[in-house]
Amino acid sequence: MGTLALLTGLPAPLLMMLGSLGLVATFAVIMHRQCTLATVTMALGALLLLLLHASLLLRVIGDLLAWWPGRQWGGLLNALVVLLFVLTLAWRLPRGR
Repeated sequence: MGTLALLTGLPAPLLMMLGSLGLVATFAVIMHRQCTLATVTMALGALLLLLLHASLLLRVIGDLLAWWPGRQWGGLLNALVVLLFVLTLAWRLPRGR
């Protein structure tokens, strides 16, 4: 990511969010072709990754612009997305065995 950020001039959090958006689009195509519980779980993980990167971008922008509410909302959304990820794992792991 660092090399790509230097070559393109884009900030690294934005590049991570664009990569996550590509991952969500890929799983949308996969789910269109084959909708099983495993693909739904992976697509949900990709969507949570996209939300995590979006909230990280909000937090970084809030920090760079000294915008305290943006930084607080970014941190709150980070915690919420990580909690949703843990709940998704707790929901899926017992069924995986």
